[in-house]
Amino acid sequence: MLRSRSLRQTASSSEALPEHADHPQPALSSEKPNGSCRVSLIRAPPAVKTPNWSCRRILRYLLASLFLVSCWLSFPRLLKVLGPNSVEVASQSAQPILQVFSDLKHRISSAKFAASPPVASSMQQHSPDQQYHGALEPERPKVTKDSPPLRWPPMITAVPEVPPSSDATRVGVTNSAIDSQFCSGGQQCRILLPLWIGEQESRGRMHLTQLVQLAASLNRTFVLPNVGKSRLGTCGKWSFEAYYNTGSIAKQLKEVSGGTGRVMLMDDFRTWLDMRPDSPSGQMVFFQEDLSLTPEGTLLASDEGLSLFVDHAPLQLADGRLKNAYCMKTKYRGLSLNEYHPLSLYLTAPDPIFPAATASGDVLSSLLKQSYTAQQSLENTSAAISEPDVLVVHWDLRHMPFTPTSPLPALEYSEKLWQMARRLTSAHGPYLAVHWRMETVEPAVLPDCAEALVDTLSTLLADPTLAAGVRTVWLATDVPWSGSTAAADALVRSPAQRSNTFKAFTDDHFEAIAIVKAAFASEGPLEAWRLTGLGEQIQRLRMANKADDMVLAHEDDLGMLWEDSGIWGILDKTAAMDSALFVSGARGCGRVRCVEFYYYPSFHD
Repeated sequence: MLRSRSLRQTASSSEALPEHADHPQPALSSEKPNGSCRVSLIRAPPAVKTPNWSCRRILRYLLASLFLVSCWLSFPRLLKVLGPNSVEVASQSAQPILQVFSDLKHRISSAKFAASPPVASSMQQHSPDQQYHGALEPERPKVTKDSPPLRWPPMITAVPEVPPSSDATRVGVTNSAIDSQFCSGGQQCRILLPLWIGEQESRGRMHLTQLVQLAASLNRTFVLPNVGKSRLGTCGKWSFEAYYNTGSIAKQLKEVSGGTGRVMLMDDFRTWLDMRPDSPSGQMVFFQEDLSLTPEGTLLASDEGLSLFVDHAPLQLADGRLKNAYCMKTKYRGLSLNEYHPLSLYLTAPDPIFPAATASGDVLSSLLKQSYTAQQSLENTSAAISEPDVLVVHWDLRHMPFTPTSPLPALEYSEKLWQMARRLTSAHGPYLAVHWRMETVEPAVLPDCAEALVDTLSTLLADPTLAAGVRTVWLATDVPWSGSTAAADALVRSPAQRSNTFKAFTDDHFEAIAIVKAAFASEGPLEAWRLTGLGEQIQRLRMANKADDMVLAHEDDLGMLWEDSGIWGILDKTAAMDSALFVSGARGCGRVRCVEFYYYPSFHD
């Protein structure tokens, strides 16, 4: 920061300044002044060396240096002209030049670091009877023998970015004014934040619909979770739009809420946290099926298929139940979790014989809306009973407690992913897609399952009616494999994991893939058709297009989404949904799937 400098006076501070406003003249007589006369000696301000003066001086030295260098470079030519005896002469004549260079180096260094005159941010105003007794001088820091070398004035390379303080951004702003900007209707914001969904993307999107229905039943604004590595939750690396179409989930919420449901992007939620003058209150709610994780809390309600507990103390960010929500410590500090104790709802899995024994979604929402639940979970028992501003939901269920009265609009994938999937498959015309997930299959049976798949494909592709025009088979699997033209033993890991949880591959997994590939090789039963997959087609597009043409989301300029396992799974599924024929794994050989197009019975062993 530039600081104003005080004026330096030569007269003693105990002596009064002359009463006249005019500048007094210095005394020229040697006579001693009498007691009635005071003389002030005025020194003229010393000449100030401006930055332009230093620049001109440096420029002169540089020009002189260039001239001397040109002379030095011309010495070899002079030596050739003068002959061999001139070497000694040239050596002697070079000594003065070297001395000049040394002197120039010293002078340039002195001029370069000459102190520039300080600039005062505001000049002090002086009364007419004050005198100017010296030039402004910079205040230099005190330097001791142990101090490191300093440069003064300090060099400024960039203006530091100081984040606005909460007091500066919240002056004159009320909670209701901020809430009205983010939550429609001018009401106080009541929000449901999905912290983590236990299932991976395929089933995770179904559970996301469950949370949409929970938010609608509680009349809360639903925050769209982030995504990444085939997971959905608050701490995902990418925004919701990287996987899904935001308009489709808004349609779902509108359908289940009768048109009153509201959604909020994660970035908007974080902005709301930062702008609110008072930190919003939050309460953690754990939905689980594993009774071994029962907390040391108070049982509030118990019925067949449901147990509701409340913790004895507010949530600590080091709680082991938050192992999948690491970002709560850094990104959401503005959310106060100290006012309400966490709730834990334990639901048993549905009984195939007595499914009514499982608690329904209506029972869950009614328990969360009861004032008794809020009263028992308040940290300050004397405080007025009210609902928390934010309900933070940790959803680790495997079954669906909410059953919609009518079919809901589908949660669609993002348009960019659909476009990319069509670019990957457009070169093959009508094709057959095989969806084979091996993660939950016993490895020992996989080779037999591969043989069964080859038989199924041979029968299907030989049908001139069903397989008319089909020349390519698209294999979508969670085991990495190379292109169809590579040898069976050349299987390599793809750049991205196909599954975030399936990483332990065995020889049986690779043998199953090798059996399928061998069927499409020369003299194989399927040699008339071509086998391909996602990895091979992505590589083809990368070689034929620029990097800008491979961007999957506006937030991903570097193409990091291509390394996301969830993206690979979605592209495989969308490719299967665009296929002319579809073959799914059967029970015992894979996970059963179906799509909205023509479906052929699954292969089995």
